[in-house]
Order: sequence, then structure tokens, then C-alpha cells
Amino acid sequence: MRIAIVTSGTTGDVLPYLALGRRLLAAGHEVWVCSADKYAAEAKARGLSFVSCWPWSDERQRERIEALLAEPDPARHLDIIYGRSRTDILASVPAVVDATSRAEMT
Repeated sequence: MRIAIVTSGTTGDVLPYLALGRRLLAAGHEVWVCSADKYAAEAKARGLSFVSCWPWSDERQRERIEALLAEPDPARHLDIIYGRSRTDILASVPAVVDATSRAEMT
């Protein structure tokens, strides 16, 4: 089976998907990971093909985290996380669609 794994977030969010990809690869599947370019080396170190679907910016991530820490209202946290990431998320859609176009759907 051809499997595309699309993941984002912090290293702690992404590493479990790289482990999953490695297990799927060992089981004989064709696997590639689509994520932020910062994870390319981690994926390749595990023998996984990698497609960069968006650039990583430590500065933008730091700005989001600082905004979260400064916001006392937890209800506003999702707005900070997703509202401020909206432009980045929308810009990544064409790359994600392209990277997943060869995957088999079940």
C-alpha cells in the first residue's frame, strides 16, 4: 500500500508519526512523510521518504508560543494557534494535495 503521512506541530507531535511510518515501511508499505521542512532529516534518518509541505519558522513559532503564554483566557488559545496559523495552513494545501495524490485511499 502507498501511504502518505501528513503531520505538523512540535517535535513531540511529529515523532510518533515517524515511528509509525517506520513500522509501516518495515511491514512492506511504501511510505512518505509530508511535514514541515525542519523534520526532513528526522524522517530520512528513519528511512522514510520526505516531502516538505511548508517551511518552518522558529521565529513564527516563538511568536505563537509567547502569545499563548501571555493570554490568560484558555478559550482564546485555539484562536491564537489556528487563527494566527491560518495563512500558513492555507498556503500549505496545494503542497499537501500534491504530496498525497499518489497515496492509496481505503
